[in-house]
Order: sequence, then C-alpha cells, then structure tokens
Amino acid sequence: MVTNTETNKKADTVRERLFPDLQTSDAHLRTIFDNTETAYLLLDYKLNILSYNRVAEETYMLGIEKQLLKGESIIKYIPEAVSEQIMEYYNRALDGEHLNYEDSFQAPYGQVNWYGFQLSPVVNDGGKILGLVLAISDITKKKKAELEKEKLSEALRSSHIGLKKLVARAQTAREEERLHIAREVHDELGQLLTTTKIELSMLKKKLSLSADNAYLQLDFEHILKLIDKSIKSVKKIATDLRPEMLDEIGLVESIKWQAEEFQKNTGVDCTLSISKDFSDLSHDLNRSTTLYRIVQEGLTNIARHANATKVKIAIKTSIDNIFLVIQDNGIGITEEQKSKKNSFGLTGLRERVLLLNGIIDFTGQAKGGTIVYVQIPYFI
Repeated sequence: MVTNTETNKKADTVRERLFPDLQTSDAHLRTIFDNTETAYLLLDYKLNILSYNRVAEETYMLGIEKQLLKGESIIKYIPEAVSEQIMEYYNRALDGEHLNYEDSFQAPYGQVNWYGFQLSPVVNDGGKILGLVLAISDITKKKKAELEKEKLSEALRSSHIGLKKLVARAQTAREEERLHIAREVHDELGQLLTTTKIELSMLKKKLSLSADNAYLQLDFEHILKLIDKSIKSVKKIATDLRPEMLDEIGLVESIKWQAEEFQKNTGVDCTLSISKDFSDLSHDLNRSTTLYRIVQEGLTNIARHANATKVKIAIKTSIDNIFLVIQDNGIGITEEQKSKKNSFGLTGLRERVLLLNGIIDFTGQAKGGTIVYVQIPYFI
C-alpha cells in the first residue's frame, strides 16, 4: 500500500525534475515579450493590472508620467479626455469582442505620438472570460508618413485642380483669340481679296481685246482664278480657327447643317436628335466649339474609315451635364486605333473634353460600328 508520504515524495521529485524546465520556459517567454517593440499588459476581469512586459514600463510613451503598478486599475492610466470612448472599447472586449483602434497622446515633452491598440479577451477552457490582453504599438512614424502622404496627395490634388483651371482659362483665351483672328482674316483679308478681284475685273473690261493684247486676257483669267482660290483658302482658314456659323446661326443649327452636308456628300443616312431643353451655348465658346468639333471630327472619321451606311447623332441634357452620342454601323474602331499616339484627331478631342472636366469614350461594337460617348458638365 502506497502511503501519502510516499506520494508526496514522488510529487516533490517530479517538481524538482520539472522546475528547471519550467523556469527555463518562463525565462524564454519573458525574454520574447521583453524584447518585442509592442507593450503587453494582462488585465483581470475588473481591469486590474496583473502583469506587463518591459516595454509597458515605459509609460511616458502614452503621455503618462506615473509608473505602472501591478494590482492597479488600468482606468487610472487612461487620459480623462478619452476615458469614455476607451471604456466603451474595454467593455466590448469583456463581452468577447476583439478590437483594434488607434489614438494619439501628448507626450510630456510636447510631441504628439500615435499608438495602435489591440484588445483581446482571455478565455478559459469553459469559455469564461477571465480578463484581457492589451497590446500597444507605437505607430507614430507610420502615422506621420501617412499624414505626410495625405498632405502631399492633397497638395497634388490642389495643384492639379489649379493647373486644370489655368489650362481651362488658357483654352478660353485661345478660343477668344482664334475668334478674333478668324474675324480679322475673314473680314480684312477676305474683303481685300474681293476688292482686288473687282478691281481686276473692271481693269479687264477697260483693256482692248485686240489681237495685240489678247494674251493679257489669259493673264487676267489666271489671276482671277488665283484670287478665287485665295478667297476659298481664307474662308477655310477662318472656319478652322472658329466656325463662322457658330456665331451666325448657333450650335444647334450648325450641327444640323453638318449632318445634312455629311449625308449629301457621302450618301450615308444621318439622323439627328437634340433634346428640346438643350441650350444653344451661344455664351460659352469652349463648350459650343468642343461639341461642334467632336461632331465634325466624328463625321469626318466615319466618312474616311468606317464604311458605314447609317449614322445617329444624339444630344441630351440633365441638370448638370450635356451628353453627346455619335453611333455608326461601320467596321468599328479597334483598340489599336484608339491608342495610336499619332491619332491627332482623337487626341485633340480628348484634350478638349478633359479641359472641360468631361468624359469621352470611343467604343468599337462587337457586331460592327463605333460609339462616341461624350459627357460634359455645365460648370467646371
């Protein structure tokens, strides 16, 4: 029969044999926790401090001047300004929730430090919550980097917006200058050429048409043809600078004229739909010119490349935006064609639309054809 004395001796022998191993294991665990950069605190169910590692002893990092003491409530170390919010987190963790949050504290020497907090419930085998593990990481460097990145991003956004407004103003100034030059070219140079033509025609009539100077007749005819050609060139240059009809008959009628001329010259059926509430934009050089040029370039591309038989143009409006859609049933634009760097027509349209803070998209259809979609806000 084994006596209690013998049992106790055996137990003591086991403890003596295991104690060095337990001490070593505890030492290893303590070494791990003391050499981590994260502060760890073990709290009981009443939020009293049971244990903590070396990093947690450096309480100044949380803006706390007093030393942590085992048996003290963690509540004593929470800054009053955030105590209500922090206590909510502790209560939620005691209910079984794992929490992560960030906060900043004013250190005694004036610097603001940021910390990441993790609250995890300690649960026994029976599922009962015995307390909490609080892990605190210094994330000041990370937070400062994020804040600097945010400031830089905001500065870049502001710079981009400012640059966009500057370019938009430059575009407006350019359109106004183009309008001025177009009128000067059309009125002054066109009038001068017309006057020259009239003068030459009158001089031609005054000259005798005898055999001796019959050769002059051919010279006059040649010069008059050159003047006619020059007048046409002047009109084309003036129109390229600023479509004259935009100022004379407005955007809606100008687009109608383009559609009619396109159908007449190509034989391609062209239908146009414009919402009744669409403003003519006569007061807005940029938007009216951009919409006109998009229709002009779109129809030109269809005539040159699409091999289409039908074209639909639609202009609709909402409270904030103007929508333009040009659709054909031709061979369809390819991704390669859309991304060509030397596609100056498409690039020019993109730049015009982007300056107005709008959207333009060229889509090739699976069953053939291309859709040009444009959305331009009324205000930048």
